[in-house]
Amino acid sequence: MIHKYRPLHIVLLLIVAFFLWVEKAAAQQVPIYSQYMFNKFILNPAVAGSEGYTAYNVTSRIQWLGFKDAPITNAISAQTRLLKSKMLIRFNKKRVLYQAPEYGTVGLGVHLYKDHRGLLDQTGLQFTYAYHERVELKEQLSFGLSLSITQFKVNTSDLKPFETDGYLNSGKLAVVIPDFNFGMYYTSPYSYLGFSASQLLQSAVRFGSNVDQNFKLNRNYNLMGGYRFMLKYGFSMEPSFQIKTTEQLFFQVDAGCRLYYKKDFWGGVAFRTGNALIFTLGAKYKNLYFGYAYDYSMNSMQTYSLGTNELIISLKFAEYVRKYKWIERF
Repeated sequence: MIHKYRPLHIVLLLIVAFFLWVEKAAAQQVPIYSQYMFNKFILNPAVAGSEGYTAYNVTSRIQWLGFKDAPITNAISAQTRLLKSKMLIRFNKKRVLYQAPEYGTVGLGVHLYKDHRGLLDQTGLQFTYAYHERVELKEQLSFGLSLSITQFKVNTSDLKPFETDGYLNSGKLAVVIPDFNFGMYYTSPYSYLGFSASQLLQSAVRFGSNVDQNFKLNRNYNLMGGYRFMLKYGFSMEPSFQIKTTEQLFFQVDAGCRLYYKKDFWGGVAFRTGNALIFTLGAKYKNLYFGYAYDYSMNSMQTYSLGTNELIISLKFAEYVRKYKWIERF
């Protein structure tokens, strides 16, 4: 006897297969970034405002370039620090002297991203509040909480079902899920260490009112850290790591090292469990930062694709950062 699947069931089977693939291969249901160290805020809400400047970041990532409907992630984010300004001093109504802002404890941020993977589109918007407390003169401990609103949408317009289904008439299935992310972040002049947890509520995703299956969002955990060693002739070296896992203990680890020249140019290499090598290059011009990463898959996937490409562009306003005694990292 041949079992006949209704079109909606076929879509749901594809969704189940997708979530299982994500858990096995990527150890999480959240986007992957190869240059996380240059915009740690998109992974850890406690980073918002921790570095003392206002920053705008754009990230675009195309995975397995050359494949139809390959995973694509685009993200934009902004973060800032609310500082306490000193009094304004006027001389003869002509000359104005502004003194540098004082230490402030509040950071704010916003993060918008869209992750496309085959039939599934994931669009998220996060609003972040962070609190920063000075531990020592040059050390800082931060805490952050994000409210996230995520839409999961299945695009079924390309499917050609053999029978009609009321859920497929519109060509789309969508559900909106609210959630929270939490993070802690420690910084010193030459090191950082951060821990974050996302999808804290572990909400169930249900497509359609008559669907019996619920797809649970797993809580994801992220641990990252790095240390910069100052070398001679303007060079410095920074090894770093990132460990990602879920409560089901599906681990993924990134470990690598970058070499900097006068903080204006850098290049590095990293290894990601799952057989991937990551090569990064970057440069700084005034307030603009440019970074590029190429992920080389050490398996048969690389034979049929042009690898994974990721580009990041940052704009940072930090006129007074170097005057702060509590932050000397940038």
